[in-house]
Amino acid sequence: MDAWSSAGLMEKCQEVFNDMIKADIEPDIHAFSILAKGYVRAGEPGKAESVMISMGNYGVHPNVVIFTTIMSGWCTAGKMEHAWSIYEKMCEMGIAPNLKTFETLIWGYGEARQPWKAEDLLHIMEEKGVIPEKRTIQLVAEAWRVIGLMTEAMRVLNDSEEEREVVQNNRRDKVPEQSLEMINRKQNLSTSHPNVLPIPGVVVSDNGGSAANIRGQMISRGFQFSSDSMQNATKTMCLAHTSAFRVQPLIICRRQFQTQVGMCRQFVNTRPVL
Repeated sequence: MDAWSSAGLMEKCQEVFNDMIKADIEPDIHAFSILAKGYVRAGEPGKAESVMISMGNYGVHPNVVIFTTIMSGWCTAGKMEHAWSIYEKMCEMGIAPNLKTFETLIWGYGEARQPWKAEDLLHIMEEKGVIPEKRTIQLVAEAWRVIGLMTEAMRVLNDSEEEREVVQNNRRDKVPEQSLEMINRKQNLSTSHPNVLPIPGVVVSDNGGSAANIRGQMISRGFQFSSDSMQNATKTMCLAHTSAFRVQPLIICRRQFQTQVGMCRQFVNTRPVL
């Protein structure tokens, strides 16, 4: 069917469709779309519309593609009243038009030299929640240009640019609000955990995030403690005691080391005071 339809030989295409029905093969939406598109290509939008009507006999419901295809056939034939009638029928059946549907109608009104109706479709698109693209605006402007009204064509283009700038400005205005929100979050985090830095060997987690063993230093009131500095201080004290007194250096070093460790544990277990 698709091969005969593309070749413009709709009689052959219809014969294949009829043979499918005789073979008790139920046609689907794809088969009817091929028929409708073929008749539109052949310049017979009336037969394309009859295909859509016959779909109900087989329990197949038309979609937005078939409706838009039939509209394009009537637009090409210059019969916009028929095209608009198909649009209204589609809306009555609860099928939402898409961007292609509106662009087809806009192009049709442009060909029919009715640019005011083409521009009215922009307002209908807004009501339907369909956003026009740059090509859509250009079709409306071209419809005004064809009848020689360049001022109207420029007006449509300028209005579109102004609306685009308004949208961009609204997006820019939302950026500072997001930035302020991020700043407030950071301030709240710093307020809830003041002067707290990673402690050596302590597992730190970030509100449900993955935890990692972070080895660092704790700094408070201008003093810094670390395992390396504690060991260096202990070695220095051991050497001092050994060289000065030569009396039981190992015992002195052990006591000094225990004293330093006790001070470090006491410091680590104590929370920083504001």
